[in-house]
Amino acid sequence: PGWGVTHFASIQDGIDAASPGDAVCVSPGTYLELVDFSGKDVAVVGVQGPENTVIDGNGNGPVVTIAQGETADALLSGFTITGGVAEDGAGIFIVDAAPTLTDLVVRGNMAADSGGGIHVASGIGSVELTLTDVILAGNYAEQYGGGLNIYAGPATTITPTLVDVVVTENASGYSGGGIAAAAYASAALTTVRPILEGVTVESNEADYGGGLWVSKIGSGGAINLSMTDVVLADNHAEYGGGAYVGDMSAQMATMVLLERVTVERNTAAQYGGGFRLYSGHAASAFLDILDGNDLQTFVFGR
Repeated sequence: PGWGVTHFASIQDGIDAASPGDAVCVSPGTYLELVDFSGKDVAVVGVQGPENTVIDGNGNGPVVTIAQGETADALLSGFTITGGVAEDGAGIFIVDAAPTLTDLVVRGNMAADSGGGIHVASGIGSVELTLTDVILAGNYAEQYGGGLNIYAGPATTITPTLVDVVVTENASGYSGGGIAAAAYASAALTTVRPILEGVTVESNEADYGGGLWVSKIGSGGAINLSMTDVVLADNHAEYGGGAYVGDMSAQMATMVLLERVTVERNTAAQYGGGFRLYSGHAASAFLDILDGNDLQTFVFGR
C-alpha cells in the first residue's frame, strides 16, 4: 500500500468512503455489483481500461447510477459496463447530473423502457454532459434508445456532447435503435440539443430511426441537432433507417446542422432509407447541410 491509499472489497465501498475530489482506482477484474456515485464528485477509474475491468450487474440494474446532482468533476472511466437489467438506463442511469464519461464500453444491457445502454434525463433546469471514447454495443430497450436515450423533461434543456463514440448493434422496440433524443415538449422552453462529433452509428435497428431518432413527446419544444464528422451506416427501420429527425407538430422548432456526414447502406421499409427530416409545417424546420456530406437517401416532408 502506498501513502494515502486505502483498499476496499468493492467499488461501492470505495465510493462510500471517498470525499469529493478523491479518486477510486479500480484494479483489473470483474466486479459483480451495482455502483452509485451517491452525489459525490469523485473519479472512479479502471486503471487498466475497459478490456480488463468489468462492472457486471448480473441481471440487475442500473449497473451505475449518477443521479444526485453530480457535476463534470464526477468521472467514470476505464470500464466495461454490462449485465444490467432495469426500467431505464440498464447500464448507466443519469438524471439531473452532468458527469464525465470516458473510455467506456457499455455492452449487453437491457431496459424495459428506455436507455438500454445509457439513459440521460433532465428534470430540473439545464444539463450538459460529455461522453468521449465510449462504445455502446449490443444493448436493447423496449421503447427508446437501445444504446443511448436522452430525455429533456418539461421546461428543461439537455445538451449531451458525444465525441469519438461508436454506437453499434443496438436495438429498440420503438424509436432510436442506436440513439434516441426527445424533448418532453409540454412547453416551448423544453429543448434537446445533441452534439455529435466523430461519432459512428452503425448496424442498429428500430421502428423509427434505426440509427438515430430525435423528436418530442407532447407538443411544443425544440430540437437542435448538430452532427460533424458522423457516419450513419447499415442501420434499419420502418421509417428513417439512418436517422429520423423532427415531428409532425408545427409547434416544434427543428434545427439540424450537418457537416461532413456520411449516410450509407441504411434501409427503411417505408420512408427515408438514409435520413428522414419530418415536420408538420415546413416553416418549423431549418436544415443546414454544409460541404462534405454524402447523403445516400434524404427525405424531407410531412
